[in-house]
Amino acid sequence: MIRKFGGSSGVEFQPQGVDIGVGGGSLIKSIQRGNSAMSYTSTSMEISISSIDKSKSIIRISQGGASGSSGGALSTTLLKATFKNGESKIVIERASTMSATQFTVQFSWEVIEFAPSCTIQSGVATMSQNATTASVSISNIDMSKSLLFFSHNTPVGTNGAYAYFDPWYALLYGLLLSSTSIYFGRDGADGICSANISWFVVELK
Repeated sequence: MIRKFGGSSGVEFQPQGVDIGVGGGSLIKSIQRGNSAMSYTSTSMEISISSIDKSKSIIRISQGGASGSSGGALSTTLLKATFKNGESKIVIERASTMSATQFTVQFSWEVIEFAPSCTIQSGVATMSQNATTASVSISNIDMSKSLLFFSHNTPVGTNGAYAYFDPWYALLYGLLLSSTSIYFGRDGADGICSANISWFVVELK
């Protein structure tokens, strides 16, 4: 379970920290998970899940890659995950399709529902094709008890070019910059590769 420990009055030599799991007294209520594949002909797919409180839940994804040495390899690889409004489904999206089976992308997903005591903020953000940073304002959190999760894809630029996106431009990093701000960054901008970001901030309580 995720359980806060340490600091009880009258008890010495307690470790300070958090342990993680699922069960009675846990800060995690439930976890759903699975594996799937995004067909090379699709830019979006929906996955049905059991009913959850989305306001207390996040999505985690991990993925393989599309194969290619020319236009579209990274734009067809990177996947963004969101909850579908009004339905018990998650939506996985990428920027473009290609015409060969090697552009099918394998991925795994987890939906983690946290206990009612936890606070979750979520949203979507965009990093423009000419930018190397993007910031998101959030409600005040305790940074020592909070976690950031995000996924993103890289749409075709406004000039319509299917660039062979260099990881220098396509891959992002994110961090909790302050108690009221998330920071997303990348190492370069090429004027073609923008980014759509789905993010969750969990404050453990």
